[in-house]
Amino acid sequence: MTVPTRFIEEDEFRELMKIEGEVIPAFKLVAIPFNPPAPGKPEPDYRDYKAIRVLLMNVAEPRLYRDPHGVIFVVLPSFDDLTFEQAQEAHPIKDGVWCYRFTPYSWDADSDIYDAAYLFPESELPAFDLDDVLTH
Repeated sequence: MTVPTRFIEEDEFRELMKIEGEVIPAFKLVAIPFNPPAPGKPEPDYRDYKAIRVLLMNVAEPRLYRDPHGVIFVVLPSFDDLTFEQAQEAHPIKDGVWCYRFTPYSWDADSDIYDAAYLFPESELPAFDLDDVLTH
């Protein structure tokens, strides 16, 4: 995977949306350092961790997309398994990362932990299947 540098223009984004049936998954990818709990040490505030917004679409190479409100998303191929190395390439924080958390875009740290997936070195997330998500 290459680090995304090219922005998808709005007309190209609309064409990709048509291919996806006007529904695309949006996620947050968060870099989490190794921070084990210790007596007298406060729990980490997960909102302080650096997150990027990720869209999974039918693209051959990772791209960037800026929505009409100026929010930037990294667009990753939806037909690939997402590996730790790919998450590391797409995320601005690379040093000292213990794992990456991949969660629905609207997810917050108080949500059910099972809504989050964690990418550790040597692990991967299976390719996104919209039909599978909508039926479970």
